[in-house]
Amino acid sequence: MIEDTLCSRYHAQILQQPDPQGTIRYQLIDIGSSNGTFVNGQKLVPHQPFWLTPGNVIRIGNQEWAFEVSNC
Repeated sequence: MIEDTLCSRYHAQILQQPDPQGTIRYQLIDIGSSNGTFVNGQKLVPHQPFWLTPGNVIRIGNQEWAFEVSNC
């Protein structure tokens, strides 16, 4: 949950998915938000999965995070 007036109730989701080679990777999907979901300053196309890589900067509303993967 994000406390931000620019964040929709159902804004985006991150899914763990295997890529075509079977490696576990992560996809970010804007699920029809009002104000958009951004990765590295680029607005995502709603409902179109975006493969995340370490270091990607995700922005929802006024909040930003760097995507990292832990091997724990």
